[in-house]
Amino acid sequence: MQLSAQQQNHLYNRACFGLSFSEYLKLKELEASAAVKGLFQNSFRPEMLKVFGPSPNKEILAQIRSGKLTRQQAREQVRQEVRASREKLRTLNVEWIGSMQTAESAGLEKLVYFWHDHFGVRVLNGYQVQAHNNALRSYALGDYKSLLMAVAKDGAMLSFLNNQQNIKAKPNENFARELLELYTLGRGNYSELDIKEAARAFTGWRIDRRTGEFIFDRRNHDRGVKEFLGKRGNFAGEDIIDIILENKQTARFISAKFYEFYVSDQPNSDHINEMAEHYYKSGYDTQSLLAFTFTQSWFYDEQVVRSKIKPPLELINGLNSQLGLIFNNELGWVFLQRNFGQVMFYPPSVAGWPKGKEWIDSSSLVNRMKLPAVLAGLDEVRTEESPEIDAADPLKETNRREVMQSAELGLWAYKIPDAVVDEQVDIVSTYLLGTTLPEGLRAKITEEYSKQSEARKKQWLFLTLSSLPEYQMI
Repeated sequence: MQLSAQQQNHLYNRACFGLSFSEYLKLKELEASAAVKGLFQNSFRPEMLKVFGPSPNKEILAQIRSGKLTRQQAREQVRQEVRASREKLRTLNVEWIGSMQTAESAGLEKLVYFWHDHFGVRVLNGYQVQAHNNALRSYALGDYKSLLMAVAKDGAMLSFLNNQQNIKAKPNENFARELLELYTLGRGNYSELDIKEAARAFTGWRIDRRTGEFIFDRRNHDRGVKEFLGKRGNFAGEDIIDIILENKQTARFISAKFYEFYVSDQPNSDHINEMAEHYYKSGYDTQSLLAFTFTQSWFYDEQVVRSKIKPPLELINGLNSQLGLIFNNELGWVFLQRNFGQVMFYPPSVAGWPKGKEWIDSSSLVNRMKLPAVLAGLDEVRTEESPEIDAADPLKETNRREVMQSAELGLWAYKIPDAVVDEQVDIVSTYLLGTTLPEGLRAKITEEYSKQSEARKKQWLFLTLSSLPEYQMI
């Protein structure tokens, strides 16, 4: 299947965070498989986030053993390290945003963002947060079993869903419940007994608080026979994951989430079933599933293109790729996330972020539409009063106006091809909005555009089009 420049723009908007205007103008008709191959060509050696070094717990443990610290002193030092790590979460956030905005890794980072939403983990230990995100990026494009196993043994996950307290004498069902409901089978495809039996299988899975590493605590593991999804045996946690993945419903559930994230908020059973069949037969190979999805004709249907509301993160990163947005004060990236209600590493619940129309109300839509002008210094955004994220909220003491005034747009670097005025409007509107404007609006914008001075024309056109409600769609 050959893709037009407009279809490739759609692909990069969905699979990444969009193309720059100069990159868009270079697009030529291309075979779909070749376009998709370019999305992940540099992604199999993902860059790890590196704000936090090795956990200090091992060094503190060594100091206890050598007699340099008492256990009480060590506990206090660990608490201090965790508190300090909270303050660096802002830096971790900004580092991840920077990775999302690097063209060579944007396809991988969009997928890591999907997994970040899928595994809605929220903890305040910066070491655990970074390790969790690095686990996602390490296994993002591989098979789902490896990713799921890594996350199930991850400190952030085990802490967030209380598997630290899951022992044979008193099983804790939190992780087992979310494993079945949110991460694999989906609600209605298992019983309460399955949850209880799975919880027993995961007893003894915990993090060694002294080292921060996963350990299997045999003394607290239930070795008894369990009955799970119609099977009976002395199952451990790994066995539970294997049994779940043998069930084709898992492939369908995950495929439906991929479809909603990458394709459409309106599910199409036929297309989801095609994806699920491919995912299952490939051994849950995620890169193979994405390549399959992005080369299907239905991915480029008119009903699919520009049918999804941009979550705040995609709006923010799209402004970077499409309008050349940068902040001289890096807190600007965090401020935009806060103000539009989607701060990375702080999902609102274990179920992840809102979806689709949940992102838009009358107030947020006005603020979104004003945002390009705000970033150009032509307007001011109304700040949303929201609760502090935590005691180390990086914006608590910040002059937010100064942060926003540090924004710059790189529109000066763009060159609109020489053409008559209405054709220039068509070129930019097709790039930003995925289509040409309705005739009446096109005529009005063309007329106003032609009246602008040469110094202002380009900025006026880009800001005007990105301030339309249609720009909120992707």
